[in-house]
Amino acid sequence: MEKRLVEIGNSVGFIVDRALCKLLRVTKGSVVDVSTDGRRIVIEPRDAPTTATPKTTTKAPQTVNPRRLLRELMYYCGGPPPELHEQLQA
Repeated sequence: MEKRLVEIGNSVGFIVDRALCKLLRVTKGSVVDVSTDGRRIVIEPRDAPTTATPKTTTKAPQTVNPRRLLRELMYYCGGPPPELHEQLQA
């Protein structure tokens, strides 16, 4: 997945797509750890509860449809490889 860094104040950043957020199970307000190996940026969700304000309404946990999530991720990455195209049409 290719991203372009954009200016945010005196810093730069990029948008994390919804499909990737679903895959990592993070939302607005989630706490993540950011590290680097000198060449790559690694963003990992923290296992601890977030500091975001809890919602007052209770909602059933959303189940993630793996086929739909895969389609969304492939859409953002430029489409499926040709050998998977027919399988995903089903």
